[in-house]
Amino acid sequence: MKQKKLLYALAAFVLSAAPAAAQLDLPDRAGRVAPVTPAPAPSPEVPSAPDLPSFSGSLSEQTQVILEELSKSPSASMRAQALLNLKGMGEEAIRAGYVALRDERPALIQFGAEILLESGRGAEIERVARRLRDPLPGRIGPSILDRLVEVDPVHASPRLLCELLDHPKGAMRQAASKHLEAHRSLELLPPLSALLQSKRSSTRTAALDLIAQIEGPASVDLLLGHLADNSPTVCGRVLDHLARSTDERLDVELLRRAFNDRWILRPSAYALLAVMDREDLESRAILDERHAPSLLSGLDSNDPLVRGTCAAALAGIGFRSEDSEATSWVDDIVPLHLVASVSGASFHTDYGSLQPRAMRRIELITGERIGTDGGEWVDWWAAHRGNFRALRASFPVELHEVSRMVIRYRDKSGAYSIAGFDAPAPRGPEERVLIGATQMADLVAELRGFGVLSAARLPGVRGKRSESERELTLRVLDREKRFLFGEGADEAWFTEVMSALEQKRERQRWQLFAPQPEGERGPWEAEALWWDGERDEQARAERMKRLLITHLQAAPPSQRQLGLEELERVLGVEGVAKMADLEPLLTLISEESFYTDRCSRLVDLVRGLLVGDSASALRARERLISILVERFGDRGATSVAAVIADCSASQRLGMAADERPLVRALLALNFRGSELPEERAVLLALLEDEDSTVEAAAVSSLGYARLEGARTELLLRARFGEGAVRLAALEAIGRLGGEGVRQALVSGLAERAEEVQLSALKGLSHLADPESITLFVSYLQRGEDSELYEVALDALRSFGAEAHPALLRVAESSVHKARREAGLILSKACVGAVAEPLAVLLAGGSDPVISRELAILTCFDLRKAEQPAAEYLSWLRSQSDKDAWRWFVDATARRELTCPDRAAFRGEGSREASEFLLQVIERCEPYLAERARRELERMLGGDLVDFPGDSAGLERWLESARVLVERVHAESGGGE
Repeated sequence: MKQKKLLYALAAFVLSAAPAAAQLDLPDRAGRVAPVTPAPAPSPEVPSAPDLPSFSGSLSEQTQVILEELSKSPSASMRAQALLNLKGMGEEAIRAGYVALRDERPALIQFGAEILLESGRGAEIERVARRLRDPLPGRIGPSILDRLVEVDPVHASPRLLCELLDHPKGAMRQAASKHLEAHRSLELLPPLSALLQSKRSSTRTAALDLIAQIEGPASVDLLLGHLADNSPTVCGRVLDHLARSTDERLDVELLRRAFNDRWILRPSAYALLAVMDREDLESRAILDERHAPSLLSGLDSNDPLVRGTCAAALAGIGFRSEDSEATSWVDDIVPLHLVASVSGASFHTDYGSLQPRAMRRIELITGERIGTDGGEWVDWWAAHRGNFRALRASFPVELHEVSRMVIRYRDKSGAYSIAGFDAPAPRGPEERVLIGATQMADLVAELRGFGVLSAARLPGVRGKRSESERELTLRVLDREKRFLFGEGADEAWFTEVMSALEQKRERQRWQLFAPQPEGERGPWEAEALWWDGERDEQARAERMKRLLITHLQAAPPSQRQLGLEELERVLGVEGVAKMADLEPLLTLISEESFYTDRCSRLVDLVRGLLVGDSASALRARERLISILVERFGDRGATSVAAVIADCSASQRLGMAADERPLVRALLALNFRGSELPEERAVLLALLEDEDSTVEAAAVSSLGYARLEGARTELLLRARFGEGAVRLAALEAIGRLGGEGVRQALVSGLAERAEEVQLSALKGLSHLADPESITLFVSYLQRGEDSELYEVALDALRSFGAEAHPALLRVAESSVHKARREAGLILSKACVGAVAEPLAVLLAGGSDPVISRELAILTCFDLRKAEQPAAEYLSWLRSQSDKDAWRWFVDATARRELTCPDRAAFRGEGSREASEFLLQVIERCEPYLAERARRELERMLGGDLVDFPGDSAGLERWLESARVLVERVHAESGGGE
């Protein structure tokens, strides 16, 4: 009823503007609807009203009805309709907007703002801007501000936005802050600095966040001015910004603020916290032993913030110092104060600023990761204070300690460690490399040369922690030093260290396949020294081969994977593989319980040894075939077939009399498509083999050979054969073709057994008779769950354009099970007529694949539209024809690319056409690039791989495509 009432009011309002003769005699509604009157003027403190002029006259009755109804039913559709009708009413609309804007009901305020903003008049837009300064009811303020910024950025000036940053309502402050991020300039600093005097800490915080985004000394000065703000929340935000500032003078200025006064007070403490943040974030030293006396005095302060801050600063100095005697306070009084700071023993208003920084420092010098549980920190200190010794950045390693040293590296791919013989066992899964004391001493000396052991290389986290972080840890006895490089962080010395460790690890890779010593270490250390020396690749590979064969023979088959991978690499080194390796490899194959990928790879290694047709190679191949057949039977057929292919022609012919059916069947398959008379004779002879598997293999191979002399035999088996023989014959006659074949295949399709139908349908697809297209289409009704469906679909694809009319009828059907697949086939063939059926399918429900195909086919990407299917259908029905090529040409023209004449794209196309398509791929959106790729694929007559997902991969794709285009046109004489 309310909507109907509003529509009547709108109609009356429109008629009120018409000439008197045309107006209807409307009933008086004044007695039933109270008129909307402007809200009373706000108090003098509110800056929105005093200087606004008032309009003469009052609103018409119809306008009052509209506003009253909107206040009761403020739906978006009703508001839009009212706005549409008021737009053309001149000053009456402006008066309505003004009255609504001054109201106190959210729906009317928003409606009034829309009317005045739509007017485009500066004075009216200014009214909206001034109204935004008021504490508007509800949550309408941010949406009005968003619209004001969109309509008139001049009135939505940075100065206004800065004023709104101190608005009484938090939502408005957040909206103003969001819009101010687009105005990062020095001109914004004066109004923002004025906001720093606001009583609202949230306003000061927002202003400081914006100031921090404006680079320059003035911004840093403003941040420093509020480093000791009376709100700890504001102080914490300033600390975060100063930690990441790149201002070169900031370190000096912070130190001046920290130590310039006689005593360290709250402002000095916050300056110290900022210094520590910069130290920890960048893993560098700013404070040193010179600052220790002042900081030690600060430990006697009555202010818990000052005591805790001084203790945290001293912890960093002591940690970095190489003089443990001069900084002994880091072993007793400093951790005492840090425990008090993190435990909350004396809570204070600045606790939130101190606690996380004190936590970092106590974890730094203790190596403990207790977390935020204050009670546990107190208990820990009570238990350890008597013999506590702080960790230090300096990491001295004495000569007698090197055998206990562990160097551990971890990244997303895994972890490994290099350890001395006396080092403790690893705490987690990792690859472990053991080296003797002499080698470890050399490695420690190398690390010392990189500065890793000194305080010059500070431990800690560099960059942002992520899955791709890299960690290096040094540990000896109870001392540890850890470096962690997060995403995007790197330093030259770290890269050099990792290279040195990787080289050491690679040289000792043999340890993965040799048992570690439990008693006498002499032989082990001698072996380690050999591998650590300078050796050529072949010498290393031959020594590794001996270790690997011993390792593989001792390990159960299930644990041979890593050793097998290494053996493959080793035997690939020239001159390493020898005939003497045959026996161990054959033994390993015979020990496998099941035929697996591991077994297949061992067979390939043996095949690599058996080069040529020597008597020994022939005997070895026969032995290998015997082991495979006896051990695995049919499961090892793939490897047996590969060995048969390696045999000489005479040896293969001799296998026709082999007593093992599997060998004869694989031999028949090996002769598939052969044109050699003696091999075809073997196939014909095997048709009479007593084993049906051998007979079926011979039938299949004769089909590939297309031997006319076998036609009668194949047709007979296709009609009257049994089991696998008949199935093979149905496919074989399809490849053979000729008289009687189609009739035999159609008869097979009439059989009840589905496997017979499937083979007959495959044979029919090999026959490739266009008259069968309708038959294949009928099998699409079987649906995706049927194997016949897939065979029919593949056959229709292979027919190309000949099958397009039949596929289009399927796509246009409203009930066919294959209409989606048919539509996709036609779309990939760039058949424009299928666009509308695809859009109809899309209207039935979301389908990302169809959406993408429509964008590629039509060269219009409407996937982000509110209703993509409706948009596509509307556009398609406005087209005079469904020429997909014209759509492509028009799309490239809109991107200012000049497409060659269509004739240039026929057949293999011209060089000019190919280069144009490559240009589209390189310059245009992904969907248009894919369309160009399909056109190029059609011209070049072969499958082009899909685009890679990254830009570097696309560059490589384009480079290889250009090479292919050049080769094609060079072979065709230029293609012009």
